Amino acid sequence: MKRESWVVSPEGSVQVSELAQGHKQALRPLWALIEQERRLVQEQVKQLARAALEPVLLASAEQVVGPAHPGRQSGGVRRHGRQLGMVRLGGLRVRLLKPRLRERGRGEGAEVEIPAYVAMQSDEARREQVLSILLREVSARNYLAVATKLARCCGVPKRAMSKHLAEASARTLCALSEPRLKGRGLCVTMIGERDVGRHHVIAAVGVQRDGKMHLLGIREGAAAARRLVEDLVARVVRGDSKRLFVVTGSRALRTPLEIAYGVGGAAAGIGRVPTLAAVLRYLPRQS
Repeated sequence: MKRESWVVSPEGSVQVSELAQGHKQALRPLWALIEQERRLVQEQVKQLARAALEPVLLASAEQVVGPAHPGRQSGGVRRHGRQLGMVRLGGLRVRLLKPRLRERGRGEGAEVEIPAYVAMQSDEARREQVLSILLREVSARNYLAVATKLARCCGVPKRAMSKHLAEASARTLCALSEPRLKGRGLCVTMIGERDVGRHHVIAAVGVQRDGKMHLLGIREGAAAARRLVEDLVARVVRGDSKRLFVVTGSRALRTPLEIAYGVGGAAAGIGRVPTLAAVLRYLPRQS
């Protein structure tokens, strides 16, 4: 029977090391692929954070200036468009748009801060909690609860987070986390472990024949690997066609793939490669 997966044993790893040392140039494309995957996961987390936090900032601004009424403004503090802001989550610089508030008749000192934005900027523990809520709820596909829980974390009352803002945020989070990519010609699926701040996530990335990469899903915790693979088989990577999977990190990530495909089922090549740190060990220093 034809083998459908290959795992390097401790004895075989010596041969892999020798092969890597003798073919350092051949490892460059592998390093580039893994590095591109890492950046893609980081960018995805930033987009998720942006989609979740911008509605929270809008709700916090409404606490200060009241609900928006097009063509009519009243009170001492008024809206003055939007401006760029930045929140650091787990070592990632998340750039987002936040409402700009100004106090009428104050000139240079007219800027009014948004309470939720100040709360995040001044409290590292709160920012860590924000990232934890985001990853946990997105992993559970509980998108509608994300904005509400983040608002509470940032000091915004539940009543201030409108149903409209929460639903809009949930739709964006769902679209980012569950992209519809059938028919895109994905030839390789990479599944690997990544650290986002203090959080451990499992991410799946699909590679098209032209080299373009798409993030297929992200889940928090190693135990979520099976749920991620089941979701991929149902949504993107069909179980009745030939696939190549490249697994980086823990050997345990292979198990859900073998369960989903089976040795006697649809052919699936499952190759486990070293982590990025292990690959870099064999590359020339100047690279």
